[in-house]
Amino acid sequence: MSTAAGTTIAISTTAPATHNVAGFDAITTANWRVIGAVVNTGGFPKAMREFDDVRLLDGSSLVIARGETMDTLEVEAVYQPGDTGQQAVATAANGKTLAWFKWTTPAGAKIYCAGYVTGYGPSAETADDYVGVQFTIKPIFDATGAGVVISPAV
Repeated sequence: MSTAAGTTIAISTTAPATHNVAGFDAITTANWRVIGAVVNTGGFPKAMREFDDVRLLDGSSLVIARGETMDTLEVEAVYQPGDTGQQAVATAANGKTLAWFKWTTPAGAKIYCAGYVTGYGPSAETADDYVGVQFTIKPIFDATGAGVVISPAV
């Protein structure tokens, strides 16, 4: 998926019973906090695997696959101290509090993942004349290796 205008991001500190669509969908609306005034969602979480290509002395090469990781997402919003979603992000922004995230596209597709938040803080006025807030979402895999959950599946 690519970034879509009108996509919302929500945060929850309530864990899904299972790391699948049914588990995430079972988190009640009251437990999700939509992060208001998002200007840049940072894209969507995705898994990636890096490879090292090592040249050996005999001229051959050896490819070493590293473990799968998740890209971090840099999110930017208009700073709104009264926004319950931004308050939830600020509370979780110590990099140690596990949270769950939901991206909802205008077409209704949902992308879920678990992760950590770091770097929440207001900034000076931007070039577009608003006080912004930036933070980083670091998606993670759960204990069974499950990562991003997409509904409907693509």
